[in-house]
Amino acid sequence: MVRIRRFNVVKTATVVALMYTVIVAVFAIPFFLLFAIAGVSVNGGPTQAVGNGFGLIVVGIVAALVYGLIGWIATAILCLLYNFVAGLVGGIEVEVDRPEPPPPPPAWMTSTTPPPPPTTSPPSTPAP
Repeated sequence: MVRIRRFNVVKTATVVALMYTVIVAVFAIPFFLLFAIAGVSVNGGPTQAVGNGFGLIVVGIVAALVYGLIGWIATAILCLLYNFVAGLVGGIEVEVDRPEPPPPPPAWMTSTTPPPPPTTSPPSTPAP
């Protein structure tokens, strides 16, 4: 059994916030682009659609950043709460299987005798 006694608050919150930001950016920004394209057919004019499309892209980027910030704050609070509670009750216990080291190579793959020294041939003499 392995026991998780505490989390590093800042590192854990940073990792989770970055994951939230990336996930929201990957999903939200394409949807906002799709809404911008759909806005062209609803509004009927390309001039207004360009302005709306740019605004929706900015909203998607801001949404991803705000979601990451909220995720950082929430994760930091939850890590602090976990660290406090784990100090009282001992933390979460997790059963982990440790991987076995690979078996040694077969005997035919390992040689106990040193390799033979390189053979040097005498220099050839030119024929008369």
